[in-house]
Amino acid sequence: MKFLKNSIFLSMIIWPALVILTITGIGCSSDIEPLKGNLARVEMKISRTGKDFVPICYGVFVSPEYVLITRHFIDLAGQFLVNGVPARIQYVWDDLDLLLLETEANPKFIKIKTGNLSIGSPVFTLAERNGFIYWVNAGTIKEIFFERIILSDFCAESGESGKPVFTQTGEFVGIIQASWEFSETHLIPANRCFQKD
Repeated sequence: MKFLKNSIFLSMIIWPALVILTITGIGCSSDIEPLKGNLARVEMKISRTGKDFVPICYGVFVSPEYVLITRHFIDLAGQFLVNGVPARIQYVWDDLDLLLLETEANPKFIKIKTGNLSIGSPVFTLAERNGFIYWVNAGTIKEIFFERIILSDFCAESGESGKPVFTQTGEFVGIIQASWEFSETHLIPANRCFQKD
């Protein structure tokens, strides 16, 4: 009987509380919550096969009409959708591994800001499940270089390239490029993302 009471307590109190903490993003301030609207889901129809659109990566809205994604593995002759809306290539930076898409997806865009970063700072990115977007811990800043930022205690998965990473107060850190080693992820820094040439 005691076991049954404990099980009921866990199912009614503890598990919902854990779900709420995960969804809202432990350690996130209210400054970061509106930035969920800047996440872009990118799909592509490969020109050679002509098959249906398939999810390829994520990106970040840097303005209401423009989405920044990583360049690698992108078929430049393909067709694109951003959040289900047609998009077209506006510019390609091969040396930076970046690609700019233009779209009329009209997200709930919030102007992103940059700030001073420090080693050891916790950072966050976005996850999506069943159409619901929520914040997840993306480790901490391990090293800062002009051409890349390295995160520790976080290993990005396949398909997470292009996801934006923010500090807990909403400063844009960069976008996920790749995981090169176990529990270590490389970002394209914000200053490189906004480089014009």
